[in-house]
Amino acid sequence: MTHDAEPTDTFDDTPTPSHMTELLFREVGFLTPDVAEANAAVTAGLTDPMASEVAIRQAWTELSKIVEGIIESQASDEARAKAYIAAIINRASIFRTVGNLSRYLEEMDGAEVLACNARLDDVSAALTAEIDKICDEMEPSPEVLIVRLKGYISEGSRERLWRLFTDGDDMQDILSSAFGMLIDEGEDPDEVFGAIGVSGA
Repeated sequence: MTHDAEPTDTFDDTPTPSHMTELLFREVGFLTPDVAEANAAVTAGLTDPMASEVAIRQAWTELSKIVEGIIESQASDEARAKAYIAAIINRASIFRTVGNLSRYLEEMDGAEVLACNARLDDVSAALTAEIDKICDEMEPSPEVLIVRLKGYISEGSRERLWRLFTDGDDMQDILSSAFGMLIDEGEDPDEVFGAIGVSGA
């Protein structure tokens, strides 16, 4: 998600992801030159084929330091939760900028879960809309499957699927694991896979 649009104080009843991100980032103090500069450094490293892994790690570290400072500076637990969600969205935005939609989707999914748990309904709804849009644009993949399973299996099971994907499981592996999880949780895998538009294991 990009954050280049001019800020506005007027929003309709269904806020877009960019609107809600703008609001959230402003509220927790993410719209600063330091964050912008650190984001640019990470993006440059990820898109420069000559950049070393050390340089990229250093750029991420600098961004993390700035972000941690913003989170720690918040005055309440709720504000810190919002800042943490903003940090994830910010990280996701970098991955989208460099064309890594899979990682973007994973990060946005994590941000949405946190927003939902924190009862930030407007933020959760906006992130869900963005996630759905990206899923519709992507070919069937483990990431899309895991995201689409939200509401059909527990968040603990989805977290396990994300870990399996990160560890290298392919689409068939994830389908098989999800099939077993759905049965364990009392769901009909064929019905669920049909509902989310994927072929079962």
